Amino acid sequence: LFYTRRTSQGPAEVLVYPGAVNPGRSVAVGGGLSLCTAMSECDFTIQAKDSFGNLVYNKGGEAWVSHLTGEGGWALLGRTNDYATGEPVQYAPRVSSKDWSFLGWASVEHGGRHALGTSRDFSALVRRGDSLVVGKEVFSVDSYGPGFNATTVPLSSAYRGVGGRIAVYRSGPLTGKYTVSYTPKVRGAYRLEILAPARPTVLNITTRVARDGSLLRGNFSLTGALLGLKGDDQWSSGALPFDAAASDLERALQRAVRLFDVSVNRTNCGAPEATCSWLVTFSPVGDASWRLSLGPVGAEASR
Repeated sequence: LFYTRRTSQGPAEVLVYPGAVNPGRSVAVGGGLSLCTAMSECDFTIQAKDSFGNLVYNKGGEAWVSHLTGEGGWALLGRTNDYATGEPVQYAPRVSSKDWSFLGWASVEHGGRHALGTSRDFSALVRRGDSLVVGKEVFSVDSYGPGFNATTVPLSSAYRGVGGRIAVYRSGPLTGKYTVSYTPKVRGAYRLEILAPARPTVLNITTRVARDGSLLRGNFSLTGALLGLKGDDQWSSGALPFDAAASDLERALQRAVRLFDVSVNRTNCGAPEATCSWLVTFSPVGDASWRLSLGPVGAEASR
């Protein structure tokens, strides 16, 4: 007789939290998106979402990059009264997190219900029932649990993450929302851009011997694109030898991809005629509105 049976630990409760912030799925609402009066503060709100559209309620502090640039009228001319610079007016709107403040560090064990050895007196900063984020998990300060003092905070449920010294934040119902505010001093039309912070892109390039057993030789090249707000910019490394040194590949890519700092580390290349790998890191410089395309990135070989 066969029948289904649970394991000794089952059934188990699984909590699923939102993923990393995806700027393409995040949304912005508010009057400051479309209309403002010169010399007055205007604002709007960003709601952070992950790649699947889930509200990100367990993290604040996203370092959004904001630009407000004149595109028409006096704002385009850089004009104030009778004087014009000829350059567009530019502002950097202020971005502030809602319901998000760093409290400090605490020691938390997997399965534990207390944050221990806090880096400062949390009891002076939060009360029972207040919402906390420990690591990536959301708790409240337990309403009745013992041990609420200068170095210990009781949690409303067991900590499910890996134990250790964990960052603790005070959160609330508005966590994951951000207020963007600005005060334009010059009338005219503007272009408003809110961008996610630029992050390094890592590309692993590996050459291997052909299936027929013939050894590697000749040259190869890499191609791709920079994707920007005003169009795409194609790039190419030019011809590189099959056993290119890290410094040679780095110089070639630095010339080709101008808006990124490039660093290259060559590995597993004792016999380059059989296989060789290059770990390439692209770190954005300046304008965060550009991103490097990894798809498609082309590789062409020649004998």
